[in-house]
Amino acid sequence: MSSPAVSVVISCYNGEKFLRPALDSILNQTFSDFEFIVLNNASTDGTAKILDNYHDPRMVKLKNDTLLDMCASFNKGHAMAQGRYIAHLDADDVALPDRLAKQVTFLDSHPDVGMVATQYEFIKENNEIQKSVLTPIKSEDLYESLATGNLIAHSSVTFRKDVLDQFGHYPLTYEYAEDYAIYIDVASRANIACLPDLLTQIRLHAGQITNAPEWRERQLTDVLDLLRKAANLPKLSKRAQRDNRQAVCDALLRYGVFLARDGRHVKAFGTLLEGMLTDPLHASRRLRASLRNLGSRISGFSS
Repeated sequence: MSSPAVSVVISCYNGEKFLRPALDSILNQTFSDFEFIVLNNASTDGTAKILDNYHDPRMVKLKNDTLLDMCASFNKGHAMAQGRYIAHLDADDVALPDRLAKQVTFLDSHPDVGMVATQYEFIKENNEIQKSVLTPIKSEDLYESLATGNLIAHSSVTFRKDVLDQFGHYPLTYEYAEDYAIYIDVASRANIACLPDLLTQIRLHAGQITNAPEWRERQLTDVLDLLRKAANLPKLSKRAQRDNRQAVCDALLRYGVFLARDGRHVKAFGTLLEGMLTDPLHASRRLRASLRNLGSRISGFSS
């Protein structure tokens, strides 16, 4: 039996509310040469029962007996993947019908590309469309966008497996920004691309774990570390290097403010000072803008 063209990987933890539409969106793709690796990450809700009702031969169902970090669960799926490409979908999102067909066609004709994303839109819990997001289409623009953050939807991405094999797939260091981390690793080794087609829906809902307050510090530190890592991307223009320096400055200032509000004043002072020294002119502009906003709020309150 020949290997499939694509291995689609989903990891689900207590995601019963939106799991069916996510699964159906893959099983109803116009492209059919795929295996579908679904990991039940030690869920305690009705996830297992939902999966038991699916009997598609393309599905490979796995269960983690203990809860794994998201990256470890993804990597477990990657280790089983037989396809030359690995596609991802989070368990609350939706792949539109032509996603795999268009991404496979693109990767087959662009052997230098290690990862291809798609345009995406945000949807609410009731499937109502909230807004579309424009991801850069030109490869050089997409590459340079990594210098200042992540505009790529994780659920829209299909990777070339042999590129992921070069660095071991998802790094286990980042629990919040694992997608940004893997994009930087791929972009350091191969070209990256984004299709102009809107082929992915990202669901916004209250149950998303990364929206919880206890994830805020992890978010700040992950993004700061990865912005510093992005500074080492080998083909950044002078402008992108400047933008990266300013983004690192902003990340340090945000983290410093967080630490001050949390009562860790010594660490806050050091972090804020580091932010100021990273780009003094940019930091002073940020400070002046913050003071103007504060003055406006006080004036508005007084009147």
